[in-house]
Amino acid sequence: MPPEPTYLPPTGIELVKHLRDGGSVVIEYSTRGEDRCEVRMPLRKEGKKRADGYHPPVVVDFTQGRTFELTWDQAATLGDQLKPFIHKKIPVGTSEILADAVRIMQARGTMKLGRKGRLVPVDEPPEDPTFDEDLIDG
Repeated sequence: MPPEPTYLPPTGIELVKHLRDGGSVVIEYSTRGEDRCEVRMPLRKEGKKRADGYHPPVVVDFTQGRTFELTWDQAATLGDQLKPFIHKKIPVGTSEILADAVRIMQARGTMKLGRKGRLVPVDEPPEDPTFDEDLIDG
């Protein structure tokens, strides 16, 4: 059996964004020295159906010129390594998107973006578009 792929842990976040396909996530990060990696978390969906979660993340190691898929256990570890960067300045993107990506990794892909761009569990029923919880006085 071939050895498990390894990736270099992040030392800084360069970019984080949702793609226009409904919520796939891309994170570009720096590692020690001048090394760069990109993590891609593609949505899991069939045809025009709404997304039902995420495929396991794919890491592109630009320095070593290789691409490989992480297991969800490896993705959860990477999520833990990304957590400290949530409250730091990100050159392109927002800390909210990074926080979403970490939650997706920790939930092993069982989250999706809801109607208002909030993460919800995959098995949660669709939101009622006529109900606006922001109108409720708390």
